Amino acid sequence: MLEPVAKTTSQNPLAWETWQKLGILSKSWVRVFQRNVYPHTFYDLNVPIRLPAHDLAHLEQHLEQSASDRFNPLGEQERPDPLKNVKVFSKTNLIPMNSNPFDDTSPTDSDHSPTPLYAIGDIHGEFDKWLGLLQQVGLINLEGSWIGGLSRLVLVGDYVDRGRQGLEVLRTVRRLQEEARHVGGKLIALLGNHDAIMIANARGRDGSFSALEYQNPTVLYEEIETNHYGNGGYRYEVEVLRKDRELLEWYAQLPLLHLEDGVLFAHGNIDYQQFGSTIGQVNKLFKMLCQSARGGMEAFILLTVRNWPVDGVSDYERPARYLYSPLEGIGLQLETFGGNTYVHGHTPENVTTRQPLNYAAGKAFNIDHALCYHPDLRGYVLEITPSQTIKYHVAKPPPQEVLSRLRERHSLEQVPLKRVLLRDQIREQEDNMHLEPSPISPADLFDLKQALAEIQNLQRVNSDPDMELTLSSLLEQLWHIQADWILQQLGQRS
Repeated sequence: MLEPVAKTTSQNPLAWETWQKLGILSKSWVRVFQRNVYPHTFYDLNVPIRLPAHDLAHLEQHLEQSASDRFNPLGEQERPDPLKNVKVFSKTNLIPMNSNPFDDTSPTDSDHSPTPLYAIGDIHGEFDKWLGLLQQVGLINLEGSWIGGLSRLVLVGDYVDRGRQGLEVLRTVRRLQEEARHVGGKLIALLGNHDAIMIANARGRDGSFSALEYQNPTVLYEEIETNHYGNGGYRYEVEVLRKDRELLEWYAQLPLLHLEDGVLFAHGNIDYQQFGSTIGQVNKLFKMLCQSARGGMEAFILLTVRNWPVDGVSDYERPARYLYSPLEGIGLQLETFGGNTYVHGHTPENVTTRQPLNYAAGKAFNIDHALCYHPDLRGYVLEITPSQTIKYHVAKPPPQEVLSRLRERHSLEQVPLKRVLLRDQIREQEDNMHLEPSPISPADLFDLKQALAEIQNLQRVNSDPDMELTLSSLLEQLWHIQADWILQQLGQRS
């Protein structure tokens, strides 16, 4: 499993195991974590504690030494320490390519810097989240216009269904394609299985099933609707697309495969060689299928498969329900269609959803970021520019959303120390949004007093010199918060 790893920084959050080591993790908080967080990552619900870098390094060492008795409330197999192997470069994380280790150095400058190449996974109607990703990497401005210049962006399909803004995604993809083309950039949009069933449904009762005498065509058209609406489709979007023939025909011409600078892009972990021996043949076949309701349904059936696993097994293992092992499947696609790296989406089930999954001995990336499955999931952009370190860019949620989530967590939290830290973050976020900071209440000051007492008690019983540094840093932070809050309270009275 790929672990994004980052330099120690004073902005790094403490892992939830750390709170248990400090003896201040309540059982209710454990349940909140277990209910709301994916098992492989705890980033979003961690409380950012601004520790000096040397203190964080000591804390990492302490947790590694204590790994044998790490807290595990559900008795599961031991999880990887989120603090171990984490490197953060602003909002960008570096990931290894093939068997190469991380490169901590900046790429060598040259007279001809390669044109950036980006890829984004399944969007599924999450229009606002997708725009946030494009803005994060500087491809569009706040008005939604292309400012990426010569940059190249590949979208691997599934623009509609589940999320409720699929049509906005389609229209914007089409517009940005033209805007990028006019300035020498490129936006390549690929076809996914949800796109195929959307096209089939929008084609309506076009007579393409009439030749099938052995089955009632009406039943077959109804089967299209059943498959589509049962997989997250929306009737009103189908009706609008059916009337917008220009958009529908553009949609039906999307390619299935694309090769760019040695990277083979496709929608899924699917054996495409069964559809043709070249990229041109495969794309031509599916463009032809999408010209009718019957063909679109067939395309959907062909693309709603997974021919090799992407997670949970070794690169050489082939479970009974799959055609290939990961290495076999990826190897066949690259051998048939070219390229040395395979990038796809389509399979969110076993992905951490916080980062691309690098597998098949480093030859493949699964970038289905499961945008539509949880409001907290903001997605990421894979940057896979040739001759450059491969990176992924994590979306930054809007300030209003951050503030809303902080307030919700603050209302749930029972531990005074974490209540104090959350309360301070709320004030900081309010200040960032140029809001009048919510007043400090007697209850806030009581929590602060309790938090100071907790840390001082821990200091008295602690015998670990490394942990002493961490506790001292926490105390220092609480004293600063106490000074700020008292000043703010005095300002409220005056």
